[in-house]
Amino acid sequence: MASHDDLPEQNSILSTGDRDFLLKSEDERLKMKENTLYKKWSRLKSRVNAGMWDFGLLFSRLDSDRIAKFYDGPEPAPREVENISRVSLEGFSDHAANVVAFLYRALPYPVFLRAIEAGIYRAERNGEGRRMVSVNVDSSAIERMYAPTGENEDKYDIDTLRDKLQRGEELETLERMALAQALELYENSRDVKEDEKRFSHRTD
Repeated sequence: MASHDDLPEQNSILSTGDRDFLLKSEDERLKMKENTLYKKWSRLKSRVNAGMWDFGLLFSRLDSDRIAKFYDGPEPAPREVENISRVSLEGFSDHAANVVAFLYRALPYPVFLRAIEAGIYRAERNGEGRRMVSVNVDSSAIERMYAPTGENEDKYDIDTLRDKLQRGEELETLERMALAQALELYENSRDVKEDEKRFSHRTD
């Protein structure tokens, strides 16, 4: 668990008490009284909402040059296409990624996209002095790929994937993952069957 010495400025969006509460393990929080938990979560929500409101002041009351000074990191490097988790972000931009992650989880996806559109529109209208007509964030422009799971395994027929390989066709990223996952399950299943054969006649 992080200590107060490891944390940045206290009493920002979250109070010191809020941070102590979130840094507790789930087991520690479950030991707290139900009424105390309710008050903690309610207070946390209020502070986050107030903090989000503060961003309206920051972008509307500071000019573009002043806002730009908040970013103190390096020039963006080419992002890793294959593994987004390896994108190099430092300092302010890394915190910005956490803000996006929080909003992505907090809002229904269509609302998240509309918030991005509205935010860009307001920033352009208020900060750059240009006549912004419209902003469009196409949902298809944000491509989200999910690893194969039991819920979508019907989309990745293993025989079809093997046929593609035999025809010399290149598999897409998720198709490769699905094939690898199927092969791993097959190997595990084969090991289990071998163990069953080996120990089926044991009497101990």
